[in-house]
Amino acid sequence: MRLYRNKEWLENQYLGRENSQEKLRKALGCSQATIKNELQIHDIPERSREERDLLIKKSNENKSWGSPCQQLIKSFGRYF
Repeated sequence: MRLYRNKEWLENQYLGRENSQEKLRKALGCSQATIKNELQIHDIPERSREERDLLIKKSNENKSWGSPCQQLIKSFGRYF
């Protein structure tokens, strides 16, 4: 199963962990359109431009999180 089709996982990654569509796309090896479509299918609200900019700023200020791909890979185990 493709992880982005799992509503719980996608909601957790996008809303809970505040990963961007771009980070999810890169980690999963799919297009941003795929992520955007799955957000719409699962009724997960997209961030506004302002919200996105705040998350980028927050991410740049806190580099101790590890790479986005490392974070996603750690969270995969729960769904396999």
